Amino acid sequence: MGIFNRKPNVEKLKAKKDVEGLIKALNFEKYRDVDLIRDAVGALEEIGEPAVEPLIQALKHEVRIVRSSAAEALQTIGDERAVEPLIHTLKDKHWYVRKASAVALGYIGDARAVEPLNDALKDDEEEVREMAELSLAKIKRKKSSKKKPGRKRIIKPNVDKLMEKKDVEGLIKALHYQEDDFVRVDAAEALGKIGGEEAVKPLIEALDDDYPGAGYAAASSLAILADQGAADQGVVEPLIEAFGRVTSGVRSWIVSALAAVGDNRALGLLVEALEDDHFQVRIHAAAGLGRIGNKKAVDPLIKALKDNEGYVRLNAVIALGKIGDKRAVESLTKALNDEDGDVRKVAIEALVEIGDVRALEPLAQALKDKKLGVRMRAAEALVKMGDTKGMDFLIRALKAEKYAVRLAAAKTFIRIGEAAVEPLLQALKDSDEDVRRMAADALGEIGDARAVDPLLEAVKGEHRSDRERQGAERALEKIRANRS
Repeated sequence: MGIFNRKPNVEKLKAKKDVEGLIKALNFEKYRDVDLIRDAVGALEEIGEPAVEPLIQALKHEVRIVRSSAAEALQTIGDERAVEPLIHTLKDKHWYVRKASAVALGYIGDARAVEPLNDALKDDEEEVREMAELSLAKIKRKKSSKKKPGRKRIIKPNVDKLMEKKDVEGLIKALHYQEDDFVRVDAAEALGKIGGEEAVKPLIEALDDDYPGAGYAAASSLAILADQGAADQGVVEPLIEAFGRVTSGVRSWIVSALAAVGDNRALGLLVEALEDDHFQVRIHAAAGLGRIGNKKAVDPLIKALKDNEGYVRLNAVIALGKIGDKRAVESLTKALNDEDGDVRKVAIEALVEIGDVRALEPLAQALKDKKLGVRMRAAEALVKMGDTKGMDFLIRALKAEKYAVRLAAAKTFIRIGEAAVEPLLQALKDSDEDVRRMAADALGEIGDARAVDPLLEAVKGEHRSDRERQGAERALEKIRANRS
C-alpha cells in the first residue's frame, strides 16, 4: 500500500463493513464534503448493530461534525446501548451535538432519557429545547402506545410500514392525521427519504403545521428533496413566503432548500439571511449564494467575512471563490490571517479560483503560516498561479527534518500533478531514503510516463532497500494501469 490517503470510497467501505473507515470519512477534509459525510452516515446506519460500539466511541471525537454524525447514525440504528453515552453528549459544548443527541434519544425511546431531556428544556439554544420537547413527547407516546387491557385501540397510519412499502401517497395522507402530532412528524421525515416531486407541495403545506416539530421535519425533508433535484423552481416563492413566519430551526432548512434549488428569486432572502440571529441560517445562506453565483451577492458576502462564527466565514469565502469576482480579492487576502485555519485554507483556494496577481504576495506570506496544511495549500496555489516561490518551498519541504512536513509536501506534489514531475524525478536521487520513497509514491499517483525509466532504475538499484524497491514497483504498476 502507498503512503497517501485518498478520498474515502464510501461504497467500498460499506461493502467491507469497515466501520472505522466510515467514521474516519466523517472527518475527511474537515467539514468540507457534506455529501461524503451524509453518505458515510447512511452507510453506518445500514451496517447497523456492528457499528454501535465504534459510533459510541465517536461521540467523544474531538471534531464536532463527527460527534453529531455519530449521534445521527445511532438514532437510526436505535440500539439501547447508546442511551447513556447520548445522555452524556446532551452536555456537549456544541449545541448542534446536543441537538443531535436529543433527537436520537427520542427515537430510541428509552425512559432513562426522560430526566436528562427535561434538563435540556433549559438549554440556551432554542433548537436544542425544541428537540428535547419533541423527544420527551416521543418517549411518552411510546410508553402510552403499549396495549392496555380493555382499551379500544385507535387505528392510525403506520409510518414504518408505509415507508417499507415506499407508499408515498399513504405518507402524504399521514401528514394530515390530527390525532397524533408525531405521526405527522414521522411522515414528513419519511417523505424526505423516499419521496419525490409529488411530496413537495404537501411538505410545503406542512410548514404551517400547528405542531412545530412537524414543520421542522417538513422543512428538513424539503431541503433533502431539493438537494436531490426533486424540488424545482416551483417551491421558491412558497418557501420565501414561509421564511418570515417560522422558527429559526425551520428557517435554516428553508434556506438550505432554497440554496439547493439555486434560483435567483431567492437572492434577496439569502442576502437578508446572512444577518439572521441564528448562525446555522447564515451558514446555509452563504452556501446558497455561492451556488446561485450572482455577483450582486459579492458585497454582502464580503461583509460576512467578519461574522463571529467561523463556519459562516468559511462558507462566505467558498461562495466568493465560486462567484469569482475580483472585488473580493482584497478581502480574501485579509482572510489569509483569519483566526480559523480552515478559513485561511479555503481563502487560498478562492484566490486561486479568481486568479488575480494581487494575491501572489499575500500567498507567499502564507508560506509562513503556523499551520502545515495552510502552508502547503499556499505553495500549491503559487505553483498554479505560475510563481516559482511555491515550487521552491515544496522542494525544500520534501527534504525537511520532520516526517509530517515531507509527507505533506509529497501529497501537495500529487495535487499539483504534471508540473511536479521534474522536481520529483530529482528527488528520486536524494540521499534520504524516505524522500526517495515519497517521491516514488507521488510519481505513481500522478501517473506520468516520464517516471517509468527512473523508477525501473530504483527497482534494480543494488543499494536500494527491499522497502524502497517494492514502493517503486507499486508506483510502476499504477503508471501502467493509468496508461492502459
